Amino acid sequence: MYVMPLGGDRVFFEETSLVANPGVSFEECKERCTRRLEGMGVEIGEVYEEEFCYIPMGGEVTGRGQRIVPIGAASGMVHPSTGYQICRTLSCNLDFADAILRELKDPSFSPDVASARINDAVWTPEAIRQRNFAVFGGDFLMKQKVSGLQGFFSGFFKLPFPLWTGFLAGMKNLPNNDRHETWYNRCAFFSLRFARPTTSNLTTRRFPPRLRPG
Repeated sequence: MYVMPLGGDRVFFEETSLVANPGVSFEECKERCTRRLEGMGVEIGEVYEEEFCYIPMGGEVTGRGQRIVPIGAASGMVHPSTGYQICRTLSCNLDFADAILRELKDPSFSPDVASARINDAVWTPEAIRQRNFAVFGGDFLMKQKVSGLQGFFSGFFKLPFPLWTGFLAGMKNLPNNDRHETWYNRCAFFSLRFARPTTSNLTTRRFPPRLRPG
């Protein structure tokens, strides 16, 4: 649960599921929120507003083979392990804009060719490989029980700061992403965090998109 004071006696509470396949329903999320607040002795005087949203996580990179070039969450920019995407999208805007300008200046402009080149400028083969590693991270989290997740996150945030922040960034042009841009660096990160006796139930199976209600 996320909690954010809004001033006075107003507080924002958000119950969320980190990642699930299939996604947790809004009804279950709301029930969990109610039970959690009751368990903490929190009494709700008035509900001002209810917010519901799903964040698509994982799945394939979209946009290939179509003229409309997606950007942001629509193009798979959502981090498959965390749900973050705003900074990842902003970090790619320059590449996106530069590719559009190059295509518009091309005398032999073709919508189909242009859309493919623009998409490839953002989703390079290396960027896709890095994203696939993050998809693996999300799949791994889905297989853990509560005790496993608690142990994982406890150890994850004890790693050197550049390592764990780079994984959460997971996109070129973002701080510390160089720690994860190559297969060698990703394997080194894997050996530090994932390759433990307590996390032997790893899988490289590809799952369809997951949904994180939040």
